[in-house]
Amino acid sequence: MENRALSDINTKPTQEIEEEENRNIMENKELRHIQKIEENEESIIIYYAKNKEDVDVVIDMDEEVTIEEDSQEIRTITNKEVRTFNVSDIEVRNDDGKNVVVGYGAVFNSESNDLGGFVEYIAPGAFDGRLEDDVRFLINHDGLPLARTTNNTLRLSVDETGLKYEADMPDTTLANDLMTLLRNGTISQSSFAFTVEDDSWRNEDGKNIRTINKVSRLYDVSSVTYPAYNEAGSFALRSLETWQEEQEKNKLEVNLEKELLENKKEELDLHKRNLAELRLKIKSNN
Repeated sequence: MENRALSDINTKPTQEIEEEENRNIMENKELRHIQKIEENEESIIIYYAKNKEDVDVVIDMDEEVTIEEDSQEIRTITNKEVRTFNVSDIEVRNDDGKNVVVGYGAVFNSESNDLGGFVEYIAPGAFDGRLEDDVRFLINHDGLPLARTTNNTLRLSVDETGLKYEADMPDTTLANDLMTLLRNGTISQSSFAFTVEDDSWRNEDGKNIRTINKVSRLYDVSSVTYPAYNEAGSFALRSLETWQEEQEKNKLEVNLEKELLENKKEELDLHKRNLAELRLKIKSNN
């Protein structure tokens, strides 16, 4: 039977075999639907569902997205931004024999330095819903994580000051070096990496001011050696540009409306003068 089956295949015309293979490919493509995407720094993994009904969300592949497995929530990932804060009360505590670094990754209602044409504030509530993100504790936003929220070695909370972190330090050379530098004040700044979901703009005394109202994702909290990270990302600059364009458009509309009102006033004044002259003529004729 096997020889006969092989013989049948071998006697099929090449074109017929190719057409059959193409049909199989198309049938498989119909059955493969994107179910979720997992992404890390080195790779992107795409999972397919066999049936279209199994797909919970529709994904626009032109956009970069992240998916949480539990909630199947999709959040569009825009450009990552980084901000650094000078926080004087970073401390290294010893809790029951465990070394813990405690500090603030972000401070509310504190004006940033110039970020390239604007300054920035972070509003209280900006981190609502983001404390459960997979966040790492790093040095200079790079390298191996020293702590992580997923295993509870990094704990995030929010108080009236800002975004507070507590990071359990492992017994490694890197962690011990960091704690030494924190204790002697060589490192005194904290920073966080994030993307923005909602921001707003205003201008006061010629100064452009951005307020971050809601963060869409937290990536990491870091101890940093240089404040040079305080540079606006492309998303912030695009947001500023859009706001400035809207301001200019509103200004043009106001000026146009003002010009129209002035024209109407001139027309009304002319009408009043003509009417007055007409009355004088009628009176003189009488």
